[in-house]
Amino acid sequence: MNRTAEVDALLRHVADAFRATLHATLDGDRDGAREVADGTGGRRGLADAAHAMLTARRWVPAPQLERERAFVDGVDRIGELVEDLAAAVADGALHALTPTAQLELTVLLDVGDRRLRQLIDGAVTPEAHATYRGCAAALIDIAGHSAGDPTGDPALRTASASVTARCSLLAAALLVAGRQAAAA
Repeated sequence: MNRTAEVDALLRHVADAFRATLHATLDGDRDGAREVADGTGGRRGLADAAHAMLTARRWVPAPQLERERAFVDGVDRIGELVEDLAAAVADGALHALTPTAQLELTVLLDVGDRRLRQLIDGAVTPEAHATYRGCAAALIDIAGHSAGDPTGDPALRTASASVTARCSLLAAALLVAGRQAAAA
């Protein structure tokens, strides 16, 4: 994929929102989460600009263009999920988390940030292949943890299950975007 300024701007915006939201969730920072949730229009504008740029590239073969559009859609989907999590934190719906949910968030923050940096850096080189695959394995593990924490206070279980489910969706979206980037 030939990375353009529009796609790069969208990817960097989503990566910044990802880090800010997961930190805000871990810290219970409703104001920090609200800032991300309020940035929805910015992400949508960047996604629209990326799609417009792709549409303007009439010389690109249709199959290649579809793969590039799918990648932009995948990055946009990550942004939607991040903003959904940020909105839940900002509304106070996820104010108390179990240690298991906190660990899940911490691991997702690390692994998801690595995957987003890999996507920003571009194509996977043979030297980075093992790191890329290791990151994918960790994301697969997180994506499979949708059951939540069955112990403790019911209010904590509800908030933690919601966070765990959102972590699972984010991990799956990061995996899909990685596949789309490789295909594009």
